[in-house]
Amino acid sequence: MKKYTLILLMIFSFVGCHKEKSYSVKQLDAYSFRRNYFGSDTLQGKASESFLNRNPVQNYEYKTQEGRFYEELVSNGIIDNKELILNKFDSLPNDFPYKIRDKSVMLNISYPESFDVSGRILIFRERETIIHRDTIYFDNPTQVTFCKMDVNKNGTDELYALFEWYAANGDNYELSVYELEEN
Repeated sequence: MKKYTLILLMIFSFVGCHKEKSYSVKQLDAYSFRRNYFGSDTLQGKASESFLNRNPVQNYEYKTQEGRFYEELVSNGIIDNKELILNKFDSLPNDFPYKIRDKSVMLNISYPESFDVSGRILIFRERETIIHRDTIYFDNPTQVTFCKMDVNKNGTDELYALFEWYAANGDNYELSVYELEEN
């Protein structure tokens, strides 16, 4: 009898040691781009339209470092000749599948409930269970576009947030790369 009790205790102790998975949203990298409108006042017709709708150019010289995505963005055609190729970014619906390693979860991106908070709320669900909730904070730019890709081919989608706002005769673009990590 003692032998069976000891075996049952060992089984229950292993079952009790099961840790709940935890997640976090990590910002992997960020890049700045700008499209100036200086000189557009002398252009007309298609030349003006082409000039105003061209891709923005990077603000800094980005060097490859460990953990940076610049080379992957270049090799996947998202950055070409120091320009951010805007047509690579399709806006996502509020709810969409997000791949993390060997499974797919649903990601919901929504506005905060309070006007005091600037940013977007990310809610990751596995079926009906919320597995992680986080907020991406930013100063209210006029437009935010989210898209997902697995550029680094690690089996987990990266979440790309493209922030756009107008300032001083030009549009500024900030591309931030995030990933949901299992801790």
